[in-house]
Amino acid sequence: MFSQSRSHSEARVNLFESASIAVSQTAPVNGGAGRARQLFAVVENAIAGTHLFAFLVPAFSLPLSAGACTWASIPACAFTASASSWTGLPPLGTGVHGRVIASLPAGDLVFRKSILPPSSISAHARSSGSLAGCFVLRTAQFFASGIFITRGKPNTLMCASATDDDEKKNGGKEEQRDAALAAKEAAAEKKAEERKEKTEEKAALAEKKAEEKATVAEKKAEEKTAAEKKEEKRPLRFLFVSLDGLIGDLAWEVKKEGHDVKYFIRDKSQRDVCDGFVQKTEDWKAEKDWADVIVFDDIGFGKDAEELRKDGKPVVGGSLYTDKLEDDREFGQDELKKAGVLIAPHWDFTDFDAAIAFVKATPGRYVVKPSGKAQNEKELSFIGQEEDGNDVLNVLEHYKKTWAKKLNSFQIQKFVSGVEVAVGAFFNGKEFVTPVFINFEHKKMFPGDIGPNTGEMGTSGFWSPPNRIFRDTLEKMAPALAASGYAGYLDLNCIVNAKGIYPLEWTSRFGYPTISLQIEGVTDNWGEFLLSLAKGEAKELKVKKGFQICVVVAVPPFPFDDPAAFKKYSEEATVLFKKPNYDGVHLGDVKLVEDEWLLAGNSGYAVIVTGNGQTMEDARRQAYKRVENIMIPNMFYRTDIGERWVRDSDLLHMWGYLY
Repeated sequence: MFSQSRSHSEARVNLFESASIAVSQTAPVNGGAGRARQLFAVVENAIAGTHLFAFLVPAFSLPLSAGACTWASIPACAFTASASSWTGLPPLGTGVHGRVIASLPAGDLVFRKSILPPSSISAHARSSGSLAGCFVLRTAQFFASGIFITRGKPNTLMCASATDDDEKKNGGKEEQRDAALAAKEAAAEKKAEERKEKTEEKAALAEKKAEEKATVAEKKAEEKTAAEKKEEKRPLRFLFVSLDGLIGDLAWEVKKEGHDVKYFIRDKSQRDVCDGFVQKTEDWKAEKDWADVIVFDDIGFGKDAEELRKDGKPVVGGSLYTDKLEDDREFGQDELKKAGVLIAPHWDFTDFDAAIAFVKATPGRYVVKPSGKAQNEKELSFIGQEEDGNDVLNVLEHYKKTWAKKLNSFQIQKFVSGVEVAVGAFFNGKEFVTPVFINFEHKKMFPGDIGPNTGEMGTSGFWSPPNRIFRDTLEKMAPALAASGYAGYLDLNCIVNAKGIYPLEWTSRFGYPTISLQIEGVTDNWGEFLLSLAKGEAKELKVKKGFQICVVVAVPPFPFDDPAAFKKYSEEATVLFKKPNYDGVHLGDVKLVEDEWLLAGNSGYAVIVTGNGQTMEDARRQAYKRVENIMIPNMFYRTDIGERWVRDSDLLHMWGYLY
């Protein structure tokens, strides 16, 4: 009997045990007159109840054995073998044509439910791994593939010969089967088409939903991008907070870059400084939420700066630790020593009698440096010239009489000869930003380092990769600075000689006029740099190559604090420009009134003029050319800023400090 496989397209019949193949007549293969009779063997699938195939075979008698057989053993009178293709087949009745695909091993008879054109059957026969020994026969209506002869009991296959009536009868049955199969196929095709249409509808609906979803996502992305661009386009907001109106030049520079700026000055006598150049505010704490970045210009704001940082506000300048480094000389020196930095011998005093007794007991050349708030009184610093210290004793006796109430603490340092040089760098709260700034202060009022101390009458400098001066001093302080959370500028003024580097004093804030000199040499956007510095993101600062110098142009009573003298000689004096060229001119204590630069405050610290060049001499030439374009009644300035570099650079290179 039939055994149905799992595939609906296949049924297997054991040829030797089946009773389902009817033999209507037997005839010898090579006998009889006329044409060779043909027979149809119709095998029905008992399970499905449908005709699977009709095979047209010739009448022949073939003994079977357990071995293999080929088409070559089938009589030639019954078949004509085609070695290449189905092309040019003769019509039905003149013989049956087939193509030998391979040897036919003994076995079962397999019927495949497949009606295909010859080329497809042939390809199917070749490609199917399970169809070894496949061959194809042709009937009047069908093409069928898949006869296997495999191992079985020895027997003889007798093929019956069909009569003409049988052929007609069978032909009619074939037509019925064809019609039924065609109807079935048409129904199947209709269902397949309906399924295809439904699938296409679902796909179209899914595609539409996906497009709608993508459109919504794209719209949201565009809105987000637009919002981000809008945020990017909004200028950064900077709030500059000052004690005495020192940071106006940087505030003006940031404003010129296109950022929004507000400026607070605590000292009432200095509040008109920078009027007209930047917007002012009288209450900086009321503006802190408005600001993107808050910049403190001096020591004394450490507590405020730390609280703001804790609240997440980007802040430049100020911390309790760095305030103390500058304000308390003894603490600053002790911290350097703790970090492994070489320091000069020094002694701290709060009593003049004790200091005088010390110098008498240990004669030598000393330097007197005020501590605390008195540090702003630059004229109180004194560098002794006599080896026995008598000049220092005379100064201390004078200070005892006139400055005892104001000068509460001071330091006496052992004089160290060598080159006075400062190293500065920006710190981002975690590490130093490179390059570092090597600079040379000119503190005396007149050329040749003559006259009273002024803080600075000018400075020369250049940007450098980290060198020995930096590595042996500032860099060693990085862990302590990081622990304090400080972000801002630091500078360490030193004396260096063949024996070592001896730090003298800290500047834990922007330097003045150093910041104007740095503006000349920096090519970065200052606003963006200050924000990245406050956020701890800044790593490197873009700067010019070469050298820069700055010259302070002042009027009376500078460097002394004398409001009456300022009012008499300098109040609202006009800063005139011979040509309308403001290149390299930086704000000191001035204001803008109806497009006129007028002196403001009461210090007499008017403007700072800068120059840049490939050599120090080139920078000097440019700066002093710009000074010549300025006219202010009673103005004065030093004419030798930068000249020291010729000698200082030779010594620093010889000692190996600039590498």
